[in-house]
Amino acid sequence: TLRKIVATSSTALFYGDLVAQLATGYITVGAASATTALGIFVGCRYVPTAFGYMRWSNFWPGSGQNTAAGDIDAYILDAKNLVLEVQSTGSAALAIADIGINIDLSSSSGNVITGLSQHAVSANSIGTSSTLQFRVWAIPGVNSVGSIPPSVSANMDAGSVNNVVQVVWNDYIYNQLQGQ
Repeated sequence: TLRKIVATSSTALFYGDLVAQLATGYITVGAASATTALGIFVGCRYVPTAFGYMRWSNFWPGSGQNTAAGDIDAYILDAKNLVLEVQSTGSAALAIADIGINIDLSSSSGNVITGLSQHAVSANSIGTSSTLQFRVWAIPGVNSVGSIPPSVSANMDAGSVNNVVQVVWNDYIYNQLQGQ
């Protein structure tokens, strides 16, 4: 979906960042617990001050990057049935028993070289609170009896710290529309 970043925004957005909607209708980077999820940032179009012509980028670098060409065109993934694969962080390990439980964002500044997000989910935050942005959907790499095939990396292992998990929306802006 095409959304807008205000031309004067000094907040960087990276490919894969959770985004939130501001009261003005523009988007910004999402924050843990305080953000109702709007979508996932996947790139933008803008006129860089240094170039003077429209360019595509997988991240918005922030302050001083846009000319008087106006607001930045931002593209986000916002489908209600989106399944996201992310890495978990924290000292807790996510296991098969955590499937279906809610989990919070762990935000961190992205990489300005690659333009990629460093957002993750915090395994230390699991719980039943409806304000946690995501719900654990699956633990990839685990077969039907809960064991790991030998060829699968250890960080895919259910029960390993910082394992890869699949999540779906929990605290999602479109779940909260008036009249629904």
